[in-house]
Amino acid sequence: MSAEPRDWGDTDRFEEGAALATQLEAVNRRKWPMLIAFCTVLVAAIAAALLWPATYRAMGTILIEQQEVPLDFVRSAVTSYADERVQVISQRVMTSANLLGIIDKHKLYDADRQDRTREQLVERMRKDVQLQMISSDVVDPRAGRTTKATIAFAVGYESRSPELAARVANDLVTLYLQKNIETRTQLAAGTTDFLSTETEKLRARIGEIEQRISAFKEANYDRLPEFSQSNAQVLARAGEELRDVDTRIQALNQQIVFLDSQLAQLDPHMPTVSGTGQAIQSPAQRVRILREQYISLLWEFAPRHPTAASIRQELQSLEQQAGGGSAALQALERLEQAHLQLANVRERKPADPAEQQRLEGQIGALAAQLRDQPISGAASAVKQAAPDNPAYVSIQAQRESAGSERSALAARRSEINARIVDLEQRQLQTPAVERDYTALQRELQGEQTKYAEVRQKLMEAQLAQNLETEQKGERFTLIEPPLRPQEPIRPNRPAIFAIGLLMALGAAVGLLALLEAVDTRIRGRRQVVRLLGVPPLAIIPWVGEDEQPRRFQFWRRPPANAAARA
Repeated sequence: MSAEPRDWGDTDRFEEGAALATQLEAVNRRKWPMLIAFCTVLVAAIAAALLWPATYRAMGTILIEQQEVPLDFVRSAVTSYADERVQVISQRVMTSANLLGIIDKHKLYDADRQDRTREQLVERMRKDVQLQMISSDVVDPRAGRTTKATIAFAVGYESRSPELAARVANDLVTLYLQKNIETRTQLAAGTTDFLSTETEKLRARIGEIEQRISAFKEANYDRLPEFSQSNAQVLARAGEELRDVDTRIQALNQQIVFLDSQLAQLDPHMPTVSGTGQAIQSPAQRVRILREQYISLLWEFAPRHPTAASIRQELQSLEQQAGGGSAALQALERLEQAHLQLANVRERKPADPAEQQRLEGQIGALAAQLRDQPISGAASAVKQAAPDNPAYVSIQAQRESAGSERSALAARRSEINARIVDLEQRQLQTPAVERDYTALQRELQGEQTKYAEVRQKLMEAQLAQNLETEQKGERFTLIEPPLRPQEPIRPNRPAIFAIGLLMALGAAVGLLALLEAVDTRIRGRRQVVRLLGVPPLAIIPWVGEDEQPRRFQFWRRPPANAAARA
C-alpha cells in the first residue's frame, strides 16, 4: 500500500491561522531544555524547603499596669511615656555585659566563637532578640479623644533550638522586669536625693540670711523701722525734758542773781553802827553792791535800760575811785556785749540751743570775773576774815546750793542735747536702714517660700519613692511567659514549595523564550512574512515521506502501507 499524499498546503494554512499551534510547535522543539530547567529549579526549591534549618521563636508578653494608688493621692516620680520607658530599659538590657553573660550562660554561638569577635557575637544576639510593642486605642481623659497607647510589649529570642529559645527568652524577660524595677527605684531615689540636697542648701541659705539680719539688727538696733515710732516718742520726751531743764536753769539763774544781789547788799561781817543806830557802808561795800545789782539787772533788762544805765553810771564812777579801775570797767564792757549777743540769739527763729547755752556760760564766767575784780582801798587790801554775819552766811549757802544745782542742770542739759542730736541722726538714718532691712527681709521671705515649696516636693518625692519601693506604682507584669515553641517561624515550607513551582515554570518559559530568541532559522509562512514583509507566492511541501522533518514524527504515526512494505 502506498501512503496517501498529504495536503501540506492545508497544514501551512493551519499554522498560519493558529498562533497556538506555533507556540506548541516551539514547546515541542524545546521540551527537553524546558523540562531540565523546570526540574532543576523545582528540585532546588524542594531542597531548600527541606534542608533549610528551622528557626524557633519564644516570646513572653509583659503587661504595663497602672499604679494602684490613685494619681490624685500620690504622683509617681517617673513621668515618661510607656513606650519611651520600654526603649530606655531595652538599652539597659541590651548592654554588652548582659548579652555576653547570657551567651556564656547558655553557650550560644559555640561554632562561631573562634571566628568572630565579642562585638560580632553581641551584634548577632541583638538581631536575634525580638521586641514588639503592643498598642491599643484608649480614650485620653485629659483631651477626651481616642489615641494610641502602649499597653504591653513582647520580648523573644530566635534560635534553631526551641528549648534554647525558651531559656534565653525567659532570661531576657527576667532582665526586663528587673531593670524596670531598678530604673524606677533609681529615678525615685535620685529625685529624692536631689530635693534633699536642695532642701539643705536652702536651709543653710536661710540660716545665713538670718545671721545677716541678726548682725544688721545688732548694728542698727536703734535705727530699725520698728523703733521709728519709739524714737520719735523718746525725741519728744527729750525735748520736753530739755525745755523743763531750761526753765529750771533760768529760774536758778534768776535765783542766783537775786541771792547775789542780796549778798552784795550785805556785809560779810557785822556792820559798823553809827551813833544813831544806822549801818555805815564803805565805798568797797557800795562797789560790791552795785556790781551785783548791775549783774542781776542785765539778766532782766538790756544794758541801755534806764535803771541799768543809772546803776552803770554810778558803778563806773565808783570803780574809778575805789573799785577795780580800768580792768573792772573792761570786764563790765565784755559782760554787756555778751548780754547783747544773748538777746540777739534768743530773738532768732529757730532758736539755737547750743549757742544760747554757750553764751549763758560765757556770761556766768564774765559775771564771776567782774565779782572777783579786786577793790582798791585799805578795806580791800587787808585780808578779810571769814564772814560772821548770819544773814550773809545763810544767803551765801543758798547761793552755793543754787550754783551747784545749776551746774548739775547744765550738765544734764548737755546730756539731753547730745541725746536729741543722736535721736535726730537716727531719724535721718532710718529710711536707709529700713531700705536695707526690707531687702534682707524680702530675701529671707523668698528663700523661705522656696524652702517650703521644695520641702513639699521632697515629701511628695519620698511618697513616690515608697510607692516604687513597695511596687505599688506602674509596673511590668508577666502575663504570658516564654514557652517552648512547637512550630518554627522559619522557613515556611509550603510557601517555598509554591514559590519554587512558580519559579520552575517561569524558568522553563523563560528558557523557551531565550532559545527561540537566539534561534535564527526560519520555520513556516509567518516567519517569512514577518521577515520579508510580503507573503510567499507558493509553498513547496516535502516530496518524500522519509525526508519529512523529524520534529513532526512525534505526533504522526507511520502509514500502514509503509509498515507493510517494511
